[in-house]
Amino acid sequence: MKDIHEIRPPVQAGSDPAVLWYALGAAGVILVCAAVFFLIRKYFEKRGSIKEVEAVAAIVPPYDAALNALDDLERNLGRNIRLFYFNLTAVLKKYIGDSFGINAPEMTSAEFVRFIGRLDLGMDIRKRINEFVKSADPFKYAGKVPEKNRAKEDLVCVREIISDIEAQVVRQEEQQ
Repeated sequence: MKDIHEIRPPVQAGSDPAVLWYALGAAGVILVCAAVFFLIRKYFEKRGSIKEVEAVAAIVPPYDAALNALDDLERNLGRNIRLFYFNLTAVLKKYIGDSFGINAPEMTSAEFVRFIGRLDLGMDIRKRINEFVKSADPFKYAGKVPEKNRAKEDLVCVREIISDIEAQVVRQEEQQ
């Protein structure tokens, strides 16, 4: 009885067809999910393009945006003087940055004054900008409090500077 071996169960040859069906099913689910994703994405891109066209039509020129911001500052003049001077300087920097295509809002006061010296602006305008920036820094950073009507005078000064720059830019565009 030593020469009789146990009978082993049959060994399956090839692959299981159920595994193939599961793989095809998973691939089908992935394809359907990808198609749904791209259709939803295309739908929202199409909707967004209409809003982009409306947004482009609603772009406000730098001069008008600066005047609107100055009007807002004038309405909120007495609340926080330090924040007022930060915002007033930011309006001036943003206007100059948008008008001349530079990143002026990111510049420090010293960098801004140096850059203003290189712009094609009148000497009077450059001098007034320099004086304003240097006089506003103690109110912004040192916590000093300006005299009673100083904030209103500085607001008028920045409004005049912006108007003078705009007039000069318009004259230069007309000459070209």
